Amino acid sequence: MSTSVFEKEFVLTDPVSIRNFLKLELDDSPAAPISQTSYTAQERDRSEKLLSQFLSHSKH
Repeated sequence: MSTSVFEKEFVLTDPVSIRNFLKLELDDSPAAPISQTSYTAQERDRSEKLLSQFLSHSKH
């Protein structure tokens, strides 16, 4: 099993890039939460039904 370590140095020279980077670094506001479910219960039920149909037609 191979393992790689990546170390990369980056240099910001553009004033706009420096300002944006500092704004990100200094901003301590909480990040917007990511929805754990991006689908509705109806969509999930439909997907499960389709999966069941697909599996019943597949040959083992």
